[in-house]
Amino acid sequence: NDDYAFDDEKWMKKAKNDNVFNACLIDDEFNIDEQRYFVEYLKEYNYNYVVLTPYTFKHMFMVNQTFINESSLKHFINNLHAANIGVMFKFDTECFCDYEYGLNDLDGASIYNLEEDKIKEAGKMYFDYSKNSAKSYMTSVINYYLNVFHGDGVCLNDSEFNKELASGLKDKLVI
Repeated sequence: NDDYAFDDEKWMKKAKNDNVFNACLIDDEFNIDEQRYFVEYLKEYNYNYVVLTPYTFKHMFMVNQTFINESSLKHFINNLHAANIGVMFKFDTECFCDYEYGLNDLDGASIYNLEEDKIKEAGKMYFDYSKNSAKSYMTSVINYYLNVFHGDGVCLNDSEFNKELASGLKDKLVI
């Protein structure tokens, strides 16, 4: 169990009232060891949010190696909040990685993915949001990052999941 203690209560209250969004996208070449310089850069150019993909493509509940580990990502976000910079998490809600120990055919059946994935592009499986298991999984992933890492919001691609959010699932996300 991680006992990282955020000290960003002031930011979390302020962020709920923000209505100006000037964001910087963090890519795979970001170096967490240079975060102090990065935060200074963001402040100098008046960015008030960063957008980042927090997870690895193979494991949505595993922190992206760019951020080293969970504590490192929490510390980074805490530093951003201390500088009045928010964090938006970017999620690919359309597909997931096809590999031996992944979500594909987890119990011998396609409980998360489309049945016809077997003949599609190698390496990718597509979520089937007509299945409650797929909706529940993605909602859990998003809530995990928002709650555990104090994310301020999400950026979602255009997918069936987003249509589900618009038609009633939105109230199940804790933001």
